[in-house]
Order: sequence, then C-alpha cells, then structure tokens
Amino acid sequence: MNDGTAIIKVVGSGELTGDDKITTIAPGRIYTKNDSRYILYEIEDENENHLIVKYLLKLTGNSLEMTKTVMGRKTKIVYSPGQATETEYNSPFGSLLLTFRTTAFYITEKEDFLTMQLKYKICMGEDVLSKNELFIEIKNQE
Repeated sequence: MNDGTAIIKVVGSGELTGDDKITTIAPGRIYTKNDSRYILYEIEDENENHLIVKYLLKLTGNSLEMTKTVMGRKTKIVYSPGQATETEYNSPFGSLLLTFRTTAFYITEKEDFLTMQLKYKICMGEDVLSKNELFIEIKNQE
C-alpha cells in the first residue's frame, strides 16, 4: 500500500443496529511515519445536522487507534486483541463512559490495498451492550 490519496470504505454492524450494515465511503489520505500507518478522512454526518466528522486512524502492529472529532470534541478508541479501552463516548445524548473490548483483529496488506477486520464488544461496566464488527478497506486512488 503506497502513501498518498486513497478511498476509505468502512462497514460496521452490530446488535445496536439490528445487525444491519452501515457503510461509509470517503476519500482520504494514508501515510507512514515511525512504523505506524495513518489514515485520515472526513464525512458529513447526516444524523448530526450535517456536521463534518473527522477520523484519524493509527495502525501500529496489531493495534488500531481511532480518533473521531466532531465540533472540536474528540473520542478515542483503541482496538487491540484481548484488550479493553475505556473511553468517554460523545453521543447526541451526552457523554457515556463505555468500554470497548476487542475480541479479534485481522489485517491484510497488499500492494494496492489494506484491510482491517475487527470484532469487539461495547460494554458499560460489566454489562455487554452490543457485539460488533468493523471492516475497513483502504485502496490507493488512481
């Protein structure tokens, strides 16, 4: 996968969405720095009054750090197999203290694309709120 402009496709599903798949496709950039891959993209969130949502993904080894910024408010989630990340998740209903427990993480990288597949649970305290899957595909833009 070469550094430069890319097309980012993110497909998420989970119990909170009734296992319906939610797909986002956006242009972005990918670059490498200090043994990490960085993917940047932004979308217009139709559910939040057409606000611009910025994403920064940092892939290091077998760990993915995802930072979402909306109106200057950041939410950071780290996905790493067997690990849990507690974060204050900013929702339209206010802030919620949630724990993201990564159960599986697979990475495939070829010359012209990079894919990541994650399985994780969203928990509040010890209660599992939802089991989820996230598939991320990055392709060099021609």
